[in-house]
Amino acid sequence: MRPDISAFVGDYSGLRFSKVYTFKSNISDSLMQLYSQQMTESYSADIEAASSAEVFYTYHAPVPGTVVFYTDGYEDLTLDAFTPETFQPNQWAALNLRSRDTVAAGDAAYKLITGDNWNLVIPIGDDMVEQLGDSTAVEVEFTEDGAVTWASCEVRDIGGNHYLVLFLDDSVDRYAQSRYLYVKLLLAQRSGLKIPNSAIVTKNFFVVPKGYFMSGSDDSDSKGVLVATDTGNQFIETTIYYETEDAYYIDSEDVSSGDKLIMANSNDRYTVGNDIAELQGVYNVNKGYAVFKQIEILYQNEDYCVINTGTQYGVSLYDHIVLQGNLVNENDLIYAR
Repeated sequence: MRPDISAFVGDYSGLRFSKVYTFKSNISDSLMQLYSQQMTESYSADIEAASSAEVFYTYHAPVPGTVVFYTDGYEDLTLDAFTPETFQPNQWAALNLRSRDTVAAGDAAYKLITGDNWNLVIPIGDDMVEQLGDSTAVEVEFTEDGAVTWASCEVRDIGGNHYLVLFLDDSVDRYAQSRYLYVKLLLAQRSGLKIPNSAIVTKNFFVVPKGYFMSGSDDSDSKGVLVATDTGNQFIETTIYYETEDAYYIDSEDVSSGDKLIMANSNDRYTVGNDIAELQGVYNVNKGYAVFKQIEILYQNEDYCVINTGTQYGVSLYDHIVLQGNLVNENDLIYAR
């Protein structure tokens, strides 16, 4: 039992103090089982003689399964019968079938689990419902022992509350002694940069097909467009804020709505302003003035969001951004105080 005690102490948390009682019961069960085995071995000859004299009887479970020595009144509970009042972990109590001094006729001697399929019902909030979306399976980590598995899932509304129902088909023997479990849902864990929601702004951009862009000077990686004017064609370098598979997003400071763009080695023309799209972003002030940077939000709550890092046109670790994004404009000078 020493490894079990060591593992429990190492994983102990005051937030889960109720586990102490379960652990105490499990240790007591282990001791009683050890004493029972020793007694059976010590008195094996006497037990065999008593069995021959029909004053000692051995009974076997009718079918194979996982034997559990407690009952709690939830043995016949089904998903269809589950209600919010059923979920009462602080009021839950189990009867240890091994700790009784006597057993009367008709009392349960053990509980037998004969199937591998079982369910976990987890109360969740609106944020989790939104985060799960249309997911039909989730990855679950059992904090009891760190085991990880996949489970089919569905969200059910019961009594005005949201519950995530997990459908599992393995590990029932590992957790058969527990009615309540602590689990962690591994919902596409992704790391990123945490920023306040107040820094986020939206800005409109011209969406221009990539075919109308050409490289700038030979020693530069910049791109630009060829604009038709009354005096001839003018090459204008542009700042690209975002790109899709077939288009770049550029600002109105570079070109204006109605400008005619010329495709290189072609008679094709494109009118700026035909396609306008909105981007979410923040203002980067590394150079002392505000520069819009597009962001990709991975997770968001009421106060902050987590954004993807390392994106081509976004922000990176240690970049300086404006805390209150709606108070500045593109190219505003930012003075440190």
